[in-house]
Amino acid sequence: MSRQNVRRARLIRALQHLSASGIDTFEAQARHLGNAIGAARLEAMVTGSYINTWFARCVEHSMGLTKGWMDEADAPDTDVEPVDTTSV
Repeated sequence: MSRQNVRRARLIRALQHLSASGIDTFEAQARHLGNAIGAARLEAMVTGSYINTWFARCVEHSMGLTKGWMDEADAPDTDVEPVDTTSV
C-alpha cells in the first residue's frame, strides 16, 4: 500500500474517532486538529488529495498519537481513542 493510501486510511480512522466523540463535521474536526488546515482541505484529503508529512505529524500530535502512526500500515487501530470533547 502506498504511503498516501496508508495516510488516508489512518486519517479516516482518526476522523471516525472524532465523529464518535461528537466532533462530526469537517469544520469541527479541522478545529480539533489545531486549525492546521481548513475544512475543505481536510475533506479533500479524505477523498484523495495529497496528505503531506507536516499534516500527518499535526494529526498525530493533536490526537496524542505516536510520531509515525499516520505512516504505519500495520499499526493497530486500537491506539486511537475517542477524544474529550469538553475542551472543544
